Amino acid sequence: MQMPKVIFIPCARSHRFERREIEVFEEVKVGRSVARCKTSPDNAIFDCKVLSRSHAVLWYQDGSIWIKDTASSNGTFINNTRLSRGGEESEPFRINSGDEIQFGVDVMEAKEKGRW
Repeated sequence: MQMPKVIFIPCARSHRFERREIEVFEEVKVGRSVARCKTSPDNAIFDCKVLSRSHAVLWYQDGSIWIKDTASSNGTFINNTRLSRGGEESEPFRINSGDEIQFGVDVMEAKEKGRW
């Protein structure tokens, strides 16, 4: 039996990363790279400051891929709709083929805004 897969492809306005295809045979954690959990072609860990360490989870159930924001600061979005408020865990949402999933929003640091 072929395992379901999630394909991560950067869009023009996203953080740069290499395309990744990840089989969803167990829960897949989406998050920011930290010392004990580094980026790899076979995981959903990214070196990106807008992601929380534990940002969201993906899983396969009843013939569908599901996603849930795990109380991230900068949000998880499906087709530009935020799943929950910042710091609040979302309900599970089914992902459909072709949906655009966004993890986090661009955050400007004080130096980038012209403040120190």
